[in-house]
Amino acid sequence: MKVKLLAMRCLLLKSPAQMYAERLVELSTCLGFDGWMINIENEIDEEQIPNLKGFLSHLTKFLHLSTSWALVIWYDSVTIHGDLEWQDHLNEKNKTFL
Repeated sequence: MKVKLLAMRCLLLKSPAQMYAERLVELSTCLGFDGWMINIENEIDEEQIPNLKGFLSHLTKFLHLSTSWALVIWYDSVTIHGDLEWQDHLNEKNKTFL
């Protein structure tokens, strides 16, 4: 339950989600990471899905500006409706997060 509350707080508004993405880019640059694997293992409220997509897009964009070869990997556990539902392949329920 605590993890879902944290995810809700991080994704509640667009600007905090972007700020967290920028902090992750700073960390990866300073520590020499190859990128990030984003694995959300809890449901997300459907109205927060646009902010989640924005977070992933912002993270990818800023990471590539910092390190062109870096990767952002999305683990497919959350669907476009915010359900926790492992897909094990790319499909209409999860490809929007790429």
